[in-house]
Formats: sequence, structure tokens, C-alpha cells
Amino acid sequence: MDTDTGYQAVHGLIKFFLFLFILFIFALPLFFFVYQSPVSQKSDQPAVFPLVTNHIAGIGKVEEPLIPVAVKLPTGYQTYYFLVDSGATFSSLPYEMAADLGFNPVYLKRLAFRGFGNTTTFAYQAEMDIKLQSKELRVPVVFTEAGGSRLLLGRKGFFEHFDIYFNHRHSQLEIK
Repeated sequence: MDTDTGYQAVHGLIKFFLFLFILFIFALPLFFFVYQSPVSQKSDQPAVFPLVTNHIAGIGKVEEPLIPVAVKLPTGYQTYYFLVDSGATFSSLPYEMAADLGFNPVYLKRLAFRGFGNTTTFAYQAEMDIKLQSKELRVPVVFTEAGGSRLLLGRKGFFEHFDIYFNHRHSQLEIK
């Protein structure tokens, strides 16, 4: 191999690697744009929860929007199933759960609520930290003395952070 042919080969390799380097520099941002866009699209996708079917004597089949919500306790997060209730102003838990969340109802503000049949029940107001998927929120909650209370996720502190769609045709709740 003579010197001119070796020089041309080295020069050709340098041009080739320079071309690859420039291509890499311009293609890298495009690569990140293309491969990150599906991630951002996923965050726009709603969390979908199937409605839970219950059978109520005298009424029949009822589908309810029960969703898993992590509630912060003094010992860490614990998952509970809450009924998403667009008719409830506040989230509500049974009175007995106040201690589980680290509250003593004696020191909480006492409220009177009128409910079904115009009956009055008392509840104790606090705030609880919850986590739904990756979103953490502090929501107002009342611990109610009404017997047989369910865990309700009401509008205040929750609904204003999400788009919530009760999709009964597909038996699911969508939260985005």
C-alpha cells in the first residue's frame, strides 16, 4: 500500500466518523423527543377503575365507584377502598378511624350534619393526606358518628384536582 492510498483511506475514515458524529449530535435530541413523547401521553391517560357490583335486597344490582386510595397513618400509608361520591361535600370516615389516622376527636372541631330523613349526626373535622396513584393530596375529612358509615371521597380537596368521569356504559370510573 503506498502513502497516497493510506492517506486517502485515513482521510475517508475521518470524514466517515465526522459524519457519524454530526449525525449523532443532531439525531440525539430527536431521539429523546420521540421516545419521551409516549411517556407524556401516558400521563394524560386517565386512571381507569372498574365499578364494583353490589346486590342490594329489594333493589337489585348496583354498580359503585370504589377506588383504592392510600391514606397516611402515623405508621405509613395504608390502602383503603373509598366510594367516590360526587354528592358528598367532604370526604368522610367512620368515627372509629380517627385514632387510626392519629387524631383524638376531643380536640377536633365538631360539626352537625343533616342527612337522610332529616336526621342530625355529628362529625369531627380534620385533614388527611392521601395518595392516588402518584398524586399526593391533603383533603378535608370528617369522622362521622353515624353508624354504618362508609369511606367516602367527597368533592372538597379531591374533585378540583382531577377530571372525573363516571362511565356507566363501560362500568368504569375514569380519573385524569
